[in-house]
Amino acid sequence: MPHSEEISQSKDLQETEVPSLKKASAAKCQPRDNGIPPAWRLTANIKNTAATAMNLLDIRETCGILSEDEIAITSKNEAVDIVDGIRCGNYSTETVVTAFCKRAAIAQQLVCLSSYLILMLLVICPAGQLLDRGFL
Repeated sequence: MPHSEEISQSKDLQETEVPSLKKASAAKCQPRDNGIPPAWRLTANIKNTAATAMNLLDIRETCGILSEDEIAITSKNEAVDIVDGIRCGNYSTETVVTAFCKRAAIAQQLVCLSSYLILMLLVICPAGQLLDRGFL
């Protein structure tokens, strides 16, 4: 069983480490946040609510970033259905890629991953637009 002195030292360590870890985390997340388009950024209110929430699944529907179509594309469709939707002209490739990039941006902001793949949107969408021209 730890002595009261050891407990006190441990508590002091935690009190000094937590702010420095939060500062380090914020510094790591800042470049990622700068890479997310402003329209795709969660509000401070949503982030604060999410910090204490037990279930974050409804944020994709309530944050206002995803349209109804984007919510359907990213959560209610199987991959085969999405491909068929593109093939049939129900969805454009750009719409599908944008929907998944928005959803990834939401998740990244909630869990504070340090790197973000928004460049996929910039690389895939021009190629997708060419494909869309053949189908639409």
